[in-house]
Amino acid sequence: MKYGEKADRACCEPPGKSTLPGKPPLLALNGPGPLLPLRMEVIIVKQVLWVLLCLSLCSCMTTKIVGGGIVVNGTVADARTGRPLEGAEVFLRYLAQSNFGVHSKDGTPVHTDSMGRFLLPSEEIRLWGGWGPLTGYIKEWPEVHYRKAGYQPDGKAFMHPSLNTYRDMQLRLEPE
Repeated sequence: MKYGEKADRACCEPPGKSTLPGKPPLLALNGPGPLLPLRMEVIIVKQVLWVLLCLSLCSCMTTKIVGGGIVVNGTVADARTGRPLEGAEVFLRYLAQSNFGVHSKDGTPVHTDSMGRFLLPSEEIRLWGGWGPLTGYIKEWPEVHYRKAGYQPDGKAFMHPSLNTYRDMQLRLEPE
C-alpha cells in the first residue's frame, strides 16, 4: 500500500460493525475481529519497551541528596596579619567520584561581614554519581572553599568529619 491510499478496513472491523466514514475502530468489543488494529499493537509494544529501557537505565544511576542538616560557621582572616577579612566568599563543594571522573556541585556562597564572620545555611544538594555497573561514590561531607580578590583561594577537606568539624571554623587566606 502506498502513502495516501485508503486501507481495506474489513480486516480491522468485526462483521456487521459499522464505523464513522474514514475512521477505523480502535477497539472491537464483540465479534470475531481483532481487539486492536495491528498498527496500534506495534505502537503499544514499542512504548512498553521504551518505558522498560528507561526504567532499567534509571535503576543503574547513582544520585543522592546530601548536605541537609549541616550548618557551617566561622571566620576568615588574613594569614599573615590575623585581621578579619570582610567580603570573602565561602561555599561548600560536594563531590562524587564515578567511572566518568569527579563531579562536583557548589552550594550557595555567602560573604563574610566586617568581622570576617560567615554562616552557611543548611541546604540540600542533589548529586549525580554516574550510571552503569561502576556507578561511583558520593561523599557525605562537603569541602569548605573560600576566596577573596588579592588572596590565594583555599579549601578544606576532612577525612573523618562530624557536625562539630563545621562549627566555629578559623579559615586563613594567604595574600598573593
